Amino acid sequence: MELLHTARGVYGRRTMIEIYGTSRCAYCKEAVNLAKKYSLEYEYKDAEDLDIYESLVNKIGKFHKVPQIFWHNKHIG
Repeated sequence: MELLHTARGVYGRRTMIEIYGTSRCAYCKEAVNLAKKYSLEYEYKDAEDLDIYESLVNKIGKFHKVPQIFWHNKHIG
């Protein structure tokens, strides 16, 4: 499930942060909480969804940990 959060209510603008995570990941939840705390525009993508997982693997190659975070389309880890 993809969720788009626009804390400032700005629509039609590219999302600043993409967070790929899983429901069981405490660090994923913390990444989302930090984005909310600082009112940053973010999009959460559930890496347990096979299609989303495959798109992430195509984007960065194999990975072993979540969250995987992109800031302005730059992979930061």
